[in-house]
Amino acid sequence: MMKHFVPLVAAATLLVAASPARSEEQTASSGVTHATLSFEFSEEPFGFSDLVLTITRAGQLMYDGGVDVSDCREPNCWPAGA
Repeated sequence: MMKHFVPLVAAATLLVAASPARSEEQTASSGVTHATLSFEFSEEPFGFSDLVLTITRAGQLMYDGGVDVSDCREPNCWPAGA
């Protein structure tokens, strides 16, 4: 049994290491205001891309667009819950 386990663990490790960027989404609400931040996360190279912020208030779309983080300096730039 153990001789089959090691190759499986090695294969799983390779799959995780080779995985592409994954889509993430974080949400927050206060009363009738709702916000969603969506982005792509990649571990190699470590980083975030395609940040999009959507804000609605009482069902009305207030903002839906990209997020400019050009002034943010590594290693302190990432969505709070990531």
